[in-house]
Amino acid sequence: MTLWYAKRFDLPPAPRHFAFDLQQIMEELERQAAAFEVMVRLARQTYDYTSLAPGVILAAFALAYGDGYQQEVESFVEGVTHAADRAADDPARLLAERFIQQRHRGRRRTTQEDWTILVRAMNAAIEGRRVQKLQISDVWPRIGETAKDFERRSHAANLARRRALDVQERHIEEARTAHRKIG
Repeated sequence: MTLWYAKRFDLPPAPRHFAFDLQQIMEELERQAAAFEVMVRLARQTYDYTSLAPGVILAAFALAYGDGYQQEVESFVEGVTHAADRAADDPARLLAERFIQQRHRGRRRTTQEDWTILVRAMNAAIEGRRVQKLQISDVWPRIGETAKDFERRSHAANLARRRALDVQERHIEEARTAHRKIG
């Protein structure tokens, strides 16, 4: 996951985009060793309360650690593990409550969904922002990204997607018109 974040963030966080050679993996493991060592306990605690993919949790926490957010991650995990002690609009509490419900329903999630919901909740906590609802989006957030920056990037991505669909529809219509003229 940390290699995907560093090298392929423009692609969805899906297993097919995690194909790195062993040398790259070993170098990344060495580079992230201190972060993994510090964050593994917190990742395990978060997994126990959310059932999010452990690799997603550890990667997100290690990256946050590397960006200087160790205390914020510790506070966030404290909120996940002691959700009842937090305000109703606390992002850590919302994350814990969301996955208690989903775990009982047995809903399967994708890596992208796990990444998006975890990092959006963690970013809200880092920012000190209260939230009413945690949403999964088609755009995956960066560690430490503010809500304003995320919304701006999400809007730009959706606009680009709409333009690409418009071009595709125009090409299809042109092909149909050409086919009718020939036929």
